Amino acid sequence: MSRKIIYIAGYSRSGSTILDILLGSHPGIFGTGELVYLFGDWVNSARKCTCGKQYEQCDFWKDFKLPGEISFENAIDIIRKVEGRKQVEILEKGKISNGDTEAYALVQNALYNYIFDTSKSNIIVDSSKSSRDMAGRFYALHQYTGFDVYVIHLVKNGLSIVESYVTKGRNWAMEGYGKNDRFLAARSSAGWLLANKIAMKLGAKMPEGRYMRMRYEDLAIDPQKKLQEIGEFVNIDLSELSNQIAAGTAFSVQHNVGGNRLRLENEIKFKISKGLKKIDLSSKDRLVFNLIAGRLNRSFGY
Repeated sequence: MSRKIIYIAGYSRSGSTILDILLGSHPGIFGTGELVYLFGDWVNSARKCTCGKQYEQCDFWKDFKLPGEISFENAIDIIRKVEGRKQVEILEKGKISNGDTEAYALVQNALYNYIFDTSKSNIIVDSSKSSRDMAGRFYALHQYTGFDVYVIHLVKNGLSIVESYVTKGRNWAMEGYGKNDRFLAARSSAGWLLANKIAMKLGAKMPEGRYMRMRYEDLAIDPQKKLQEIGEFVNIDLSELSNQIAAGTAFSVQHNVGGNRLRLENEIKFKISKGLKKIDLSSKDRLVFNLIAGRLNRSFGY
């Protein structure tokens, strides 16, 4: 059986952590969270796996090693040279140097094969999304590793994203690892626009049947229908997850990396929505978003 990666693309605060945990609750799927941050978090003693342990002490991650003389710091640089937003155009054209792509393949094949072998799953969920440093990640994984990559481009009303950033700030600031940026409305609007446009652009270059776009709000309103679509997309039966949601079952959080603070809870319940959420955003911040990204937001049906 082929080894598959379900890659959740899009922008932060779009519900990717919830979808990752939900899919990772299937016995044949392992959810990793925002896997792109693993190496940086590993060398930062303040950052921990969702199990509460540092990665070198975590029961799941502790035995992972990179090949040859590659250090975790080297791996971070290698990945950014291939996946970063500045590289997207040359990645798309296949013009990244052979040395960089060979090193990238070594690092990523070692990482994902370790997860496949340790979890004993044939499907991994990576919800690293499509922001600045990992804008081209799913396409690079498709191009330079031996895995079958399936992209779920998860979108959420951009006004809701801006509201979240304006009221709560950045994730790292919320967790005490950094400060909030100035002009949060403008920065989050531009980030939302770029991440989603790049995901669409690279998604169009994926093989037929390997890219789908989904609104998080539709998943929240009708999870049974959307999980069926995802199951058909990657050829796996997800009906039991639908049954568990309907029954109000709590889903356990595995050994996730990065992501929403929700990941720090031992378990979550998927809340079915009755409709689109009312957005409490000032007229000024609404105007900022609409000037920057309103057109794309409307094209998504918002």
